[in-house]
Amino acid sequence: MGAAGCNAFRSCTGDFRAQVVAYFDAEPAAKAVVIAKSRLLDGKPPRAPGPLEDNETRVARIIKAEEQTYFDLCEKAPRIVTKFIKKHGLTGESLCKLHHTHGYDPTSVEAVLGRCLPSALHDQYQEAYAEHRKTGHGPT
Repeated sequence: MGAAGCNAFRSCTGDFRAQVVAYFDAEPAAKAVVIAKSRLLDGKPPRAPGPLEDNETRVARIIKAEEQTYFDLCEKAPRIVTKFIKKHGLTGESLCKLHHTHGYDPTSVEAVLGRCLPSALHDQYQEAYAEHRKTGHGPT
């Protein structure tokens, strides 16, 4: 697989900042779907709205908090990813560890580095990720 071999899941042709802007320009309902598919806010079950907070206000508050968390993560990516790679190298296991400890998947790493990672590296990452899911332990 050459440089043109990046598929939709490994695409690094788009600008990382453009991806962030596209997220922020999305309609609130689309953002709510992203939030629902990603994780619960702060890992706790959703609480029922209080008497002074209707559902629309609550959803807007949650979206705003998720946007800020996502923006902070994106802002820190270049520093964290490059420091992590310098310390641990660029292997499938290190990509898995980076994903589990800091939240940056291989596609995010590609965006930070500005290039596609080799498909063999993606395959190694998938193997390390599958092992982590099976055992509950990430790479050491």
